[in-house]
Amino acid sequence: MPNDSDPARYTVQSVAKALRVIDLVAAAPAEGVTLSDVARQASMSKSAAYGLVRTLVDAGVLRAIEPGPRYALGLTLVRLGDQAGRDRKSVV
Repeated sequence: MPNDSDPARYTVQSVAKALRVIDLVAAAPAEGVTLSDVARQASMSKSAAYGLVRTLVDAGVLRAIEPGPRYALGLTLVRLGDQAGRDRKSVV
């Protein structure tokens, strides 16, 4: 029988890393953050950071700002936040 007392056991590392990148970008100045900044702050290689950032950009979670590119939060997060706010109001 599995030991459910260790929540880290069920953590999907790639998802955890992507969420860490989103948090880093959210904490960055309005002009965005560079790929090098993401890699350094997330303690990952630039190639790993690039893969995560490009995946998040393709999903609309992040957006690329030129010149640079620098990365900032994308409109998908606005949509999700709006939906979460509406859902919460309907429950309360």
